Amino acid sequence: MDGQVVVVAPEGALGRDLVERLIAQKRPPVVLVDNPSEVLEHLPKVAGSVRFNGLTTGPWVDAFDGASVVISLAGAFPRSGEAPHLLEQRRKMAGRLLEEAVSSVRVAPRVLVGASSLRILNPDASRGGARPLDEDAARGTDGAARSVAELERGILSARQWGTRAVVVRMGVVLDRREGVVPILQRRFEARLGGPVLPRGGWWPWIHVNDAVGLLQLAADEKRKVEGVLHAVAPIPATSAQLSQALGARLGRASWLPIPRRLARRRLGDDAVALLTRGSQVATRAGTLGYLFKHPTIESALDAALGAPTRERASRQVEAHQT
Repeated sequence: MDGQVVVVAPEGALGRDLVERLIAQKRPPVVLVDNPSEVLEHLPKVAGSVRFNGLTTGPWVDAFDGASVVISLAGAFPRSGEAPHLLEQRRKMAGRLLEEAVSSVRVAPRVLVGASSLRILNPDASRGGARPLDEDAARGTDGAARSVAELERGILSARQWGTRAVVVRMGVVLDRREGVVPILQRRFEARLGGPVLPRGGWWPWIHVNDAVGLLQLAADEKRKVEGVLHAVAPIPATSAQLSQALGARLGRASWLPIPRRLARRRLGDDAVALLTRGSQVATRAGTLGYLFKHPTIESALDAALGAPTRERASRQVEAHQT
C-alpha cells in the first residue's frame, strides 16, 4: 500500500484495532466516521477524519478519489440493540453508497475491501456437515441474506471501474471488549453459563486480531486477493466447546443451556443466526498464505480472558458440584 488508505466506519473495536495497526505500520488512514471530532480525540495520528453517516453521499466521497486502498466496515456488524430490519436497511444502503462513491470519483481506488457477514450463507445447503460452507457455498434467501447480498454486490461492482474488490465475510468476532465474549462472560459470572442451543451447532468464529489480519491480507497489493474470503478460524468449535472453554477460563460451570430465542435477545439475531446446526464454515485464507495467530478456540479465549489457572479450575469443579 503505497498511496492513501481510507477506512470507512471503524467505530467498533475491530475498526479501532485496524486503524491503530495501520498507524503503527506508518500507514495512517483517512477515516470516515459519524463523529469525526471524537475520532481525532482518541486517534490523533490518523491522516484525516471526514463525516460519514452511512445514509447519504457527501464530501466523504472525495476521500475515495485516487486512494490506494479503501477498507469499509460499513454495514458489516449490527449495532447494540439494533432491530434486524434496521440492520438490513443499513447493509443495503452501505452497498449502494460504496458503489456510488467508486463510480463518481475521477480516479477509482486501486483496491476496495469490504467487510460483510456470513449471514449471507444458507446453512441448510450442507445439512449434516458433509460439505463445509466455503466461499462458493449457496446463499440464503431470507431478508437478512438478501440484504448482505446487496452489500456485497455494491462492493464487487467496483470491479467495473478497474478496482480490485474483495468481500471479507466475518464470522463471530471474539474480543474481550464487545460482542459475544463479554455478554456470555456476564452470564457465567452470574452462574448462568452454558451453550447456546443446539449444543452441537458450529460457531464460525474468529479472534479480533485475525479478523484485522485478514482485512489487511485482502488489502495487500502484493497478494492480489479477489472475490470472497471467509474470515473464520481454521479449526471450528461447537457451541458446547465454546461454552466449556469459556467456563474453564472463568472458573464457572457450563451447565445452563441458552434457548435460541433468549440468545437472540442477549447476543443479537445476527450472531445467533451464524450458529449453523450441521455445517462447518471453511475459509481459503490458509491457501493464500495467511498464518492465524489464534487458530483454536482455546488460543483465542486465552488472548481474550487469560489462560485457565489452577484456582479457576478448582472453582469450576466446585461449581459443578453445587
